[in-house]
Amino acid sequence: MWVLKTIRENLERILPGCPDRLRYIDTLPHEKAICIAAYLWKGCFQSTNDVWITICSGLLHEIPTEWLRLHIMEILDSATVDWNDDFEFYNLCAAFYHVPEILEQILAYAERKNPENHAAEWISDVREMAGTQTRYRKMLQNYERILELEANV
Repeated sequence: MWVLKTIRENLERILPGCPDRLRYIDTLPHEKAICIAAYLWKGCFQSTNDVWITICSGLLHEIPTEWLRLHIMEILDSATVDWNDDFEFYNLCAAFYHVPEILEQILAYAERKNPENHAAEWISDVREMAGTQTRYRKMLQNYERILELEANV
């Protein structure tokens, strides 16, 4: 599948061998680890390709949550988010609906980064939706199905 191949190639350009070491990201050089996490996260919110989003989300979730929580601000700084783009903002948050402590850090970061009045409404909406995990479960199911298809090719 070209999407998975392209994502893996892009990750390999950041740091050879990293796609298979995401669970051990804390053993990678810190600067490279931040770039890897930012790349995967950007794939969740800067693409309109559902397969791309699903694969990046799945790979992002291979990274230990504790490591992400500790480095969230650095990752967000590296991810170059357009805080005025509803699509990017909602998809950025959607990747972590299931981890309230990370989602709350994202929302606090967004409040500081986007002084626009409409940002407050987005942030309120996301906080309200944070209780549901339907989108997260659906993304994981899609990711697992894509991996099965890839294994059969």
